[in-house]
Amino acid sequence: MAEGSVLGLRCYALRKRDETWYAHCIDLTLDAEGETYSQARQNLDRVIISYLRTVFDKGLQDELVPRPSPLSFKIEYFKIWLTTRLPSWIGGILGAGRTERIELPGAVTPVHA
Repeated sequence: MAEGSVLGLRCYALRKRDETWYAHCIDLTLDAEGETYSQARQNLDRVIISYLRTVFDKGLQDELVPRPSPLSFKIEYFKIWLTTRLPSWIGGILGAGRTERIELPGAVTPVHA
């Protein structure tokens, strides 16, 4: 990854049955949890930043970025992605959640919209 380039990561978050949130990055196979969506997202941001700093400090980015998740996580991401873009009646059929594309510059500092 070139200096100053931006790394786009695909992530999703789901509310679990116990009302906590689970967040997962399908491009790095990383996850986090939180009591709220915001907390889960912030926790995932911290996990991603820590992982990328370690990988880049050790010069392993070519081997470990990306580190794709298993197919079942990708299916969950795209299921949520579709429900957020199709009419609301489809969302009721497939479930609820959020997807986001997180942009991280090469210096591994998070950028929030």
